[in-house]
Order: sequence, then structure tokens, then C-alpha cells
Amino acid sequence: MKFVRFVLINVLFLTIYSCSKDENLSVSTERIEIYSNTSQEIVVHSSDPVTFESQNKYVATVDDKGVVTGVKVGVTNITVTDGSQTKEVACHIIPLYRCWDAPKYGYGTTKQEVKDELGEPTTQTSNALVYSAKTSGVNSVVYIFDNKDKLTSYGYNFKLTSFPNLSNAMLERYFPLGEQKDGAYLFVKGRPKKPEYFVNVNLIKQYVLFVLVDPLSMKKVVDTSVFEENIVPSKLILIDAM
Repeated sequence: MKFVRFVLINVLFLTIYSCSKDENLSVSTERIEIYSNTSQEIVVHSSDPVTFESQNKYVATVDDKGVVTGVKVGVTNITVTDGSQTKEVACHIIPLYRCWDAPKYGYGTTKQEVKDELGEPTTQTSNALVYSAKTSGVNSVVYIFDNKDKLTSYGYNFKLTSFPNLSNAMLERYFPLGEQKDGAYLFVKGRPKKPEYFVNVNLIKQYVLFVLVDPLSMKKVVDTSVFEENIVPSKLILIDAM
């Protein structure tokens, strides 16, 4: 009888111990929603050392104390681990300034796929479809295709006066690469070695062009080695003044 009682006590102890280990890591912060260049701390309770890691440092970074800082508009997860358990915190970097919509279609989308979703365009040529824009301040949207009817880029004609905080809107979404010879400004969306697309903003002609080419082709368009996240072209501040 004493032996049975001893076994039951040990089983109970092991059960309690294993449950306490399972619940050792507690993350009170379920979701982070902040602006670019603002921060919020992840609240964690654990008896063991905890490490933090951002799954996409282009969107947000996190330090060893769990302080998350927004980098660019987007969505990612912050991984929290104590060595035995791992949890994730959803992280949303939301826009503060109004801008046009981000690209909806990826590189290689067919002309027919665009037409199936958007309907018949107001104007079309052998390599382009033109639609009226639904975004305030944008006149039209032009989708450009290669000779195989695969989407390579598209752009908006916009009214500069409709976007009074354009420079701030661009900088909270993209990294600047610099000013081009024609006076346009070039930005990149994505990580330095894995850009998603390029954004060419021409203030004089008032249009923005999204270059939706694959990473290998992108390297032929611009040298990504010039990518510097901490360098902002001085002339960029003139966007709001024009």
C-alpha cells in the first residue's frame, strides 16, 4: 500500500512538473500594430532566458529585450523562444500617410487574368491595358505586358496635389535608392538581396511605375549593391514642396 502511494505521489509530481514546464513561456502581447519608426515592447513571462527574432526585418526589427520597431509598412511575425518553447506574435506596421494602392498583381500575371478580374479596359493596345482608377487623386492605371502577355509592370497617373505627404508616404513603405537622371526617384520594396519590385516616381510627369520583374532581371535594371537603408537622398524632401 505504501508503495502504491509512493508511485501515485511521484506520478502527481511529474505531472505537475511537466505542466509547469509546458506553461513556462507566457507571452501577454498577442498582436503588435504600430507605425514605421515607432516601437512597442513584447511582454513576456519566463523563468528561462528568452530570445526574439523578426521573420522579416524589412518590415520590423526586434532587440534582445523584445522591443519591436516598425521599419516599413507590412506584416510579419516576431518569434519568441526560451529554448524549449516557441511562440509567435503577429506584427502589423500600418501606414500613417495616404498613398496609392500597392501592386495587386505579381510578375507574370497574364493579360487575360487581369481582364477576367477587372473587366474590359477603357483603352487597350497590344502590350497595355488602361483602366479608370478608383483611388482618389489617381487618374488611370496602366498595366504593361511583354510579348507573351505576361505582366511586367504597371503604373498610375496621379495628381501631386492629392498627396500632400508623398515623401513621408513613400519612406514609410519603401527604401530609397536615389534620384535618376530624368528627375524621377527610385525606391525598392523588399529586402536588399531579394527585392519584390521597384517603384519609379516621376514628379514632373506625375506618374508612378511599379517594375514587377523577377530578382534576376532586377539586377540588370539597377545595381542593388547601392541599397542603403539609412541613406535618404537630400532632394527627397522637395517632393512635398513641388
